[in-house]
Amino acid sequence: MQNDPMEPMIEKYRQELLAFSRKYPKYTPQPDTEPEPEPGPEPEDPPEPEPERILPAGQLVRADFADAAPAVMNMDDRRRNVAQREENAQKAQPPQDNAAEQEFIEQAEAFPPYLNGSIEQFPSEADFLRLNPESGFLRVQVFAANQAFPIPNATVVVSKRFPAEDCVFFKSQTDASGIMSRITLPAPDRLLADAPSAMQPYATYDIVVTHPLFTEVHLADVAVFDSVETVQNVEMIPCRPDVDPAMLTGGEG
Repeated sequence: MQNDPMEPMIEKYRQELLAFSRKYPKYTPQPDTEPEPEPGPEPEDPPEPEPERILPAGQLVRADFADAAPAVMNMDDRRRNVAQREENAQKAQPPQDNAAEQEFIEQAEAFPPYLNGSIEQFPSEADFLRLNPESGFLRVQVFAANQAFPIPNATVVVSKRFPAEDCVFFKSQTDASGIMSRITLPAPDRLLADAPSAMQPYATYDIVVTHPLFTEVHLADVAVFDSVETVQNVEMIPCRPDVDPAMLTGGEG
C-alpha cells in the first residue's frame, strides 16, 4: 500500500504551527472553555405544615398572637381612620342636638372604659372602638356532615350592626382544613369580668359564612373576650342533593 503524498506536508505544517504557538503564545487562539461550576448541595424539601386541629365548639382558649400577623386591619389604624371620618363629618355638617348621643356620653363617662352592650349603647363605630380598647380572637371552623368533611374556600364575614351602618371587621376564606383562625377583634378590658358590674365583659359580633355549594349560615351575638380565642364551629348544608362534601377536601370548591 502506497503512502499518501499529502501526509509529509500535513506533518510539516503541524510542526510549524506548534513551533509558532510556543514562540508567540499570545497570538495563538485559545479554546473558549469555562470551568464548570461545582455542584452545590441539593435543597432540602420544606417540612409539610401540620393540619390545624378541629377544636370543640364554643371553647375559649387563652391566646397569645403577639408575633403573628393579624388577619385584619391593625386596630390602631382602624381607630385613626374612624376618628378621621368622624372629624370630617363634623366639619361638613353643623352640630346637632342629639339627646341619644348625649345620654351615651354620660353613660360612658360613668363606666369608662368598659361600656358594652346593645346597639342603642353604640351610636357609631367610633364609640364602640373607644370603649373596646383591647383585642380578642376568633377561630371559625367550617365543615359538613358533623365535622366529617372540612369546607375550604368558604367566605367568613365578621361584622357588627350600628344604627347607621353595618361595619365589617373581617372578611376572608377558610383554608384547606376549613379553618379561619387568628381573627383579631376589639374587646373590652378583661378586668371587667373580675369586677361587679352590669356591663358585659365581652364584645359581640355577627358571623356570615357563604359557599357556592352550601346554604348560607348566619350567627348572631358571638362573644369575644379580651386576650382569649373563641372557637366557633359552623356546619353547612349542601344546597343541592348532588353535592358531595368529600370532593372539596384539598381546597377545591
